[in-house]
Amino acid sequence: MLLTHRWSNPMLKPDFESGVRLGIGTFNLLLSALPSRVLKLLEFVGFQGDRKFGLQQLHMTVKMRGSLRHPLAILVCLAWNLIFNAVLGLGDVNLQECSNLLRMLLTDFPTSSLGLFFAGKYAEAKGDIHQAFDMFSKSIQNQSEWRPFHHPCFWELMFCHAFSGQWEEAAKYANLLFVENRWSKSSYAYLTACFLLAHEATGSSTVSIREKITQLMK
Repeated sequence: MLLTHRWSNPMLKPDFESGVRLGIGTFNLLLSALPSRVLKLLEFVGFQGDRKFGLQQLHMTVKMRGSLRHPLAILVCLAWNLIFNAVLGLGDVNLQECSNLLRMLLTDFPTSSLGLFFAGKYAEAKGDIHQAFDMFSKSIQNQSEWRPFHHPCFWELMFCHAFSGQWEEAAKYANLLFVENRWSKSSYAYLTACFLLAHEATGSSTVSIREKITQLMK
């Protein structure tokens, strides 16, 4: 259709094409992330999860600057690198690609909370914790309409503070997640207690901290 259809308005073609490529690329990537046993079953009924093809389609969409799905393709590529690859271990993180993608995204949308979140993840992957602090904090500041989106930033800030040995700050963000997020109260309680114990080990022990730790571990 892309090769044969006559478009009444040439401006419509890149929007249509970018949508098709984004959908096909994302679908193939997500399928390729499934366990091989599940993927074989899906392939038996006609679905395929070709990771190389999926990335190729997404990269083609990224190059279609000005199209409707261009920024969405950037976000999917960033999520694949900085979450699926970095966190789930599905592959190597391409830091150079992430740098190029973030440059494009933040040039067009400098105050995007999602863009700033991924900029923080990128800084974290590079080991630049101070830059990560700055990006995650800006992501929180730039968006207040949807509070749950702050939670991924709290999670990342929690570990950034832990990496820096700032145990009290790490405990603060773990406790925020414990209070506000429903994913796993036990995990957040455990992390808060661990960070408070680490803070206590630095010589900052008080009766209130000890009582808080005891309460969390019940």
